[in-house]
Amino acid sequence: MRKNKWIVVAVLGAFTLCLPLHMASAGKLDAYRNMLAQRSCTISYENITPAEREHNRDSSNMTSSFGQMYIPPMYTHKGYKGMVVMQGEDRYVETNYGDYSKCQLKKGGEVYEFKREVKKGKESWKALNGKSTVTASEFQPEKELLYGESFGTRDVSRLFGVILPKDRIPAGQPIYDYVGGGNLPGGQSYEDYRASSAAGLEAVRYYFDGSKLVRIAAASYSRNGDGQLVGRKCILKIMDFSNTPDNSKLNLPADLKAKSLKSKE
Repeated sequence: MRKNKWIVVAVLGAFTLCLPLHMASAGKLDAYRNMLAQRSCTISYENITPAEREHNRDSSNMTSSFGQMYIPPMYTHKGYKGMVVMQGEDRYVETNYGDYSKCQLKKGGEVYEFKREVKKGKESWKALNGKSTVTASEFQPEKELLYGESFGTRDVSRLFGVILPKDRIPAGQPIYDYVGGGNLPGGQSYEDYRASSAAGLEAVRYYFDGSKLVRIAAASYSRNGDGQLVGRKCILKIMDFSNTPDNSKLNLPADLKAKSLKSKE
């Protein structure tokens, strides 16, 4: 394990283990919890801690699984930006790597997955198979009931999922409890959450500038199949988290044609 991982795990683990456990939710995060619960928000963020390189296969253009979304291996070890827009049952999720974006649009009971590419300065939108028509798949609510809602990659889905009210946490998923908060030099404040289970421990810190959420930092450790202690960190920079959905994202781009499930009936 790299040294910087151990430092983050040690620091975040220390402050969560030393604080008393408070079952009441924290004040400043409640506003963001309500936005997610009411499904009315726009979130823009940047993940500045991509996964560490474990192989050299990302030089190819084959697709592979990364978290809850499929992206080319050439991007799996790079930082990325993202967006989440929700309005009622409609949801748009984008993971942006600069010249490539993986996008998912849920409209009612249908899900459309497509990509954005930039080549020679020209932006285009296509289905994942490269065609101009994107075919809908059926939304599977039982999957989200078991594994949680997808807000992009696995890390992002987990950290935004922590904010959800406890009665919205999927069955079998860890419950994060508020363990304390405080003020930092420069005027910022923070709120700390912790989840522990037989598999390990994770600490999440939410940073605020006034009442505005500006950063999320998480560190975790668990034991792998060989019994070795492994750690992971993730830091999200929050650019926007507002209660105004960006409606322009809740429809397919003009370049794409939709093939609805209803058209197959």
